Amino acid sequence: MNAEARLDEARQHQWLGEVKALEESLVHLRRRRNEVEASPSPAGVSDVRP
Repeated sequence: MNAEARLDEARQHQWLGEVKALEESLVHLRRRRNEVEASPSPAGVSDVRP
């Protein structure tokens, strides 16, 4: 289960502590993904995505 699905589940069950933690994790993950995508790839490393 991915983080967004877990967040939806936590909201449905009103697990407020879990909702807050997952929201913070998603903010961090999205920020990190944006940083990685914005940085140039090192020489010889191709952009591989699943």
